[in-house]
Amino acid sequence: MPNEIFARLANLLSVLILGATILLAIRRSLAGQVKLFVAQSLALTALAAVVALLAGSAELLGVAVALLALKCFVIPRVLQRAVANLGRERSALPYAGTPLALSICGLLVVMAFYVMAPVADANPLPTGSAIPVAFACVLIGLFITVNRRRALSQILGFLSLENGIFLVALLATWGN
Repeated sequence: MPNEIFARLANLLSVLILGATILLAIRRSLAGQVKLFVAQSLALTALAAVVALLAGSAELLGVAVALLALKCFVIPRVLQRAVANLGRERSALPYAGTPLALSICGLLVVMAFYVMAPVADANPLPTGSAIPVAFACVLIGLFITVNRRRALSQILGFLSLENGIFLVALLATWGN
């Protein structure tokens, strides 16, 4: 796969992860938040697997398999059980409402692009152009964590933050 096609694929998967992160920031139902976390983790797993195949890294492929097992099956199952035990579907009310949360997410994306543009320009890897998108995922994941009132929603925000950190590391280092 030529580097240009791979760069576009990395950008596409990074934007899908960012979209899932933004939707996670505004979603109110806990079950919906868990589903968005799974979608975010699936896109992250796909990107890790593609980078592993292109870089020829068996270790990174193992990490992608572990990521798939943990973040797409084990953790969501535990979270769904916790949601069922709560018995409330709309217990994930944030401090900031949807319009304010979307505005903050937009500002965080702009800030991420402003701060990380020099890093992306200096990175010679084909994944370098997606680094600002990944950093935006980190910032929005942190925002989700502090914006939620309930512990389960905060855990989902923290897991989203963790996905963003892994995405930044993956894109910045090509999995090495």
